Amino acid sequence: MSSSTPDTDTYLIETKPGTESYVDSTLEKYYGDLFTEVSIVPASASDGTPGTILIDSNYELPLDAIRRINDVERVVRVEHCISDVSGEELKAIESLCANAATSLPDGGSIELRVRIAREPDHAITASEIERACRRMIRDTVRDVTIGEKPADHELKVIRIDDWVGIAITDS
Repeated sequence: MSSSTPDTDTYLIETKPGTESYVDSTLEKYYGDLFTEVSIVPASASDGTPGTILIDSNYELPLDAIRRINDVERVVRVEHCISDVSGEELKAIESLCANAATSLPDGGSIELRVRIAREPDHAITASEIERACRRMIRDTVRDVTIGEKPADHELKVIRIDDWVGIAITDS
């Protein structure tokens, strides 16, 4: 994923397990000419995580129409991302989480989810990313509860190779 240019947006689409290819082909059929890059992360049967499709586009995608595609569970625009976290990985991810946390309101509850789809050999673990993000959220947002279900907001951190993105959704 690139999203390193200001005119490019990244969208995260979660699918029911095993339907990533179907959803991708449907998206490609109707909106493929709007995509600059697509990355598919298969669902994980071991932990029940949904399939994930990340799309870079120079155009605003019709999120409501995409939500109506069979087997699509969630569609959000990724507000915060880093294209290359090699080197000072944890520091870059902490900064990304702190930046994302500034868009959250004070008070309420947040469910924090971390998913590492593909990672380089030198990568930090999901639990290290989660600890760093928890610390940054607590330092940035007042009167917040992290980990409560159902939560007011979900902050989802996803890593694919050296790309890290954060999507925030309201519950």
